[in-house]
Amino acid sequence: MSDHLDKIKKLLRLSKSSNAHEAELALARAMELAMKHGIDLAELADDAEAGGIVHRWFPLKARLAREWKLALNIAANFFEVSPCVCRNRRQVLFVGREDAITVADYIVTFLVRESRRLCAAYAEEVKAARRKMTSGKRAAFISGFFTAIGAKLTEGRFDMMRENDRFAIVLRTEKEKRDGEMGRVIGKTKTLPIKKVKRSAATLAGWMAGETTNLQRPLDGAANADGALSQGTLTLT
Repeated sequence: MSDHLDKIKKLLRLSKSSNAHEAELALARAMELAMKHGIDLAELADDAEAGGIVHRWFPLKARLAREWKLALNIAANFFEVSPCVCRNRRQVLFVGREDAITVADYIVTFLVRESRRLCAAYAEEVKAARRKMTSGKRAAFISGFFTAIGAKLTEGRFDMMRENDRFAIVLRTEKEKRDGEMGRVIGKTKTLPIKKVKRSAATLAGWMAGETTNLQRPLDGAANADGALSQGTLTLT
């Protein structure tokens, strides 16, 4: 265990590098090792900013389309952040560790853009077959896409739990810390509803598109690129 602690401490020191790319990679790697070996990163950090729970606000310019809701749900379930849509402020709140929020911002943006791109390609296929592309088919495709993404991430999480029996405990502890910060900043919250759709050929097409989507590319890119949420360049419609 001492070897793991030393390595994580070294990575935390590197995370303060003036090189933004190097710092982000070091902090992400430190978090990965801490989660794998059941270590509380906050207790090892030299200061609260390096490993503590923080909150960040992102602009919300319009209604949340299905893909935004599902992408935020993916972030909440698999990327160690707790998002909260605050309609009265027209903003989205992310609660989590600094590096986790950076990755979640980027992955949410990637999934929304990719689901829309693939759905547009599917719509062209439907039109080429002389069929009508409806809003119902679009919703079914988007739902299938995110269901496949969630299934792949769930499988990876189960693998982590099998490797380390403390992994689930660490996840629960981190969630409790985020809940505490969310309660402090927001107070009482409620679940954002996502309307269910009937399964169809469009759902299967979306699933297949999600199955072939490479999540490693956006995760690698998160080390040196901001998501559209942080840049305020992508309207949530």
